[in-house]
Amino acid sequence: TPTATSPSVPATTSPVTLTGLTSNTNYDVYVQATCGTSGNSVSTGPVAFTTACATVTTFPYTENFDGVTAPALPCGITVLNANNDSGVWVNNSGNGSTNPNAMRYNYNTANKADDWFFTNGINMVAGGTYQLQFKYKSGSTFYTEALEVKVGNAATAAAQTTTVFTDNNINFTSYTTTTIGTGNGQVAGFTPTASGVYYFGFHAISIANQLNFYVDDVQVTLTSLASCPTPTNVTVSGVTDSQAQVTFSGPSVGTSYQVIYVPRGTTPTATSPSVTGTSSPITVTGLNPNTAYDIYVQGTCGTAGLGIPGGPVRFTTACATTAVFPYTQNFDGVTAPALPCGITTLDVNNDGSSWVNSNDQPSSGANSMRYMPSAFNGADDWFFTNALRLTAGVSYQLQFKYRVYSYNYPERMEVKIGTSTTPASQTTTLFSNTNILNNVYVTTASGSGAGQVAAFVPTTSGIYFIGFHAMSTVNSFSIYVDDLNVTSTVLGTKSNVAPGFSAEASPVPFSDRLNLSLNTLKAGPLQLTLHDAVGRVVRETTATVPAGASSLAVPGAGSLPAGMYILTVRQGGNTQVIRVAHE
Repeated sequence: TPTATSPSVPATTSPVTLTGLTSNTNYDVYVQATCGTSGNSVSTGPVAFTTACATVTTFPYTENFDGVTAPALPCGITVLNANNDSGVWVNNSGNGSTNPNAMRYNYNTANKADDWFFTNGINMVAGGTYQLQFKYKSGSTFYTEALEVKVGNAATAAAQTTTVFTDNNINFTSYTTTTIGTGNGQVAGFTPTASGVYYFGFHAISIANQLNFYVDDVQVTLTSLASCPTPTNVTVSGVTDSQAQVTFSGPSVGTSYQVIYVPRGTTPTATSPSVTGTSSPITVTGLNPNTAYDIYVQGTCGTAGLGIPGGPVRFTTACATTAVFPYTQNFDGVTAPALPCGITTLDVNNDGSSWVNSNDQPSSGANSMRYMPSAFNGADDWFFTNALRLTAGVSYQLQFKYRVYSYNYPERMEVKIGTSTTPASQTTTLFSNTNILNNVYVTTASGSGAGQVAAFVPTTSGIYFIGFHAMSTVNSFSIYVDDLNVTSTVLGTKSNVAPGFSAEASPVPFSDRLNLSLNTLKAGPLQLTLHDAVGRVVRETTATVPAGASSLAVPGAGSLPAGMYILTVRQGGNTQVIRVAHE
């Protein structure tokens, strides 16, 4: 019953619009007139009405059909029996992906399905992109169901004008979650050209006399803003053990971008690590080796502010690059046949016979690498070491142990080194033995003779891989390799510089900082390599210097242990070797 304090809306003519009402609420309305000096009339009414269910304005919008007791429909969900038969969508208890409820299509034995259910009205902005996701399954593997999902500006079949999903082969009885895409069983994003209220319509289109199927856990997310579109075509390349390059297509209004990187499966937050740049590509550094990451790219669009991050794009960093020697590998850190991190194999002739990590016949520990033979093909199979960061002018010596299964089956193997894990890049031969007969392990010796391992002195600093190439004839037997070891030795402790080129270190001895005073003959890159007393590379960097006098600090030198070190300065054909002491 209205009172003097009941809410009201004054007006001078009809109609009168009421605002500020609560959604899904029953109201009684009364109309009372005021007639000048005669005062107020008696109220006319009540007229009863119920407001509609709330239009969705915040995202994500989720609906799991569990907020009511089935078969009641959640507020805003509507159904349409277009062919007016007994086949219809109902809210069903007991078959939910998240219990208890799910929407179930009840089939008809005589009629093809032509039945809809519609989501709540969703307020969408022109130019934004809205992504639908849901779970669905069939009631039996013996019956094939069909479903399409459309979107339109009303909860009617005629208004559903844009198809975002189709699957005509639903015969799985465990819930499947849709993925983003345009293929069969995938859901395309929807970008309205006009702002307004839209509805997603789930349309059962199975042939007659099939069975039930189910839909649950409907979700709609806003994935791109009209004012600051989400970057697209995000790809990751150039992945190493510590960095990756992220390429993307940014919006025309983008002014800067954040590449956000988080552990695989983690949702980014405001404090997640990120790298900012003004254009694509952006390089992310400081990553951990052998770690799975998710990458997101978020744009900033001037006064429009931040857009919605695009992603995730998933990648895994490479295994750690070896930069400090000796490098050792005995294949025992994993359970065979798993390969130690960084060890890779290549079956060039694609016959299924290749190198494997095996617990058969190790020289030490549990495992060794074993070439498994083929009865039909000669061997053409490789395994490669971890990435090794080698320094120009330093000598690297490989040593390993090897044997065959039986001296009755002579084997053939060579070992090479190159800049990648492909046969074409393995350009330098370190070892070759085309008549391996020993059925007990032999340790290689350094040298250039048959069965010996030559030292390798790179002319260019960079990443290298050592490749072990089995090349036995057809129908031979197994080769075993174990206990790899690579050591480094600094070659030449004498300087070789042209007149006018000089490099001087100070202070000597140094403590927290090591500085260089330079006089170079030309501008360009200058390489600094710091070795410890046994020849291991402990610091390496490249700096661009001007021609003439300049100075720079050796990065990280102050954090080294106390001791003697050899600093090599190279530019072009000039090499300056300086002995320094750290106190």
